[in-house]
Amino acid sequence: MTALRLTAVLLCLLYVSEAAFSLSSTRCCTRLGENISKGLLKKVKGYEIQKQDGTCHLQAVLLHLKHKTLCISPKNKRVQQWIIRQRMKSSGNQELRTKERTKRRNNPKKKKKKTRERKTYLT
Repeated sequence: MTALRLTAVLLCLLYVSEAAFSLSSTRCCTRLGENISKGLLKKVKGYEIQKQDGTCHLQAVLLHLKHKTLCISPKNKRVQQWIIRQRMKSSGNQELRTKERTKRRNNPKKKKKKTRERKTYLT
């Protein structure tokens, strides 16, 4: 009977310690940055997408730098484009490249026309 109790106690301790470890190893962003410079994006070593689920209450993009991690809003256009480029680099997927080219063709940047100012002289 004591062996059965000892086994039950050990199983309970194992369950509690595993639950405590899994809670402490989960890291969630609590605040989001809206902007990030191009220079910082060049220094990013990797990234993760944080989902808004039971564990974390914010949806975010975690950018891993050499000594720190930044939490950026997934709505940031610069980060969205950066992620698309990273996926194209890592997978070499032609379909993604074609999709990105089509998107650029459909939404070209409009160039501003330079107008010459005519100088009028009083005579």
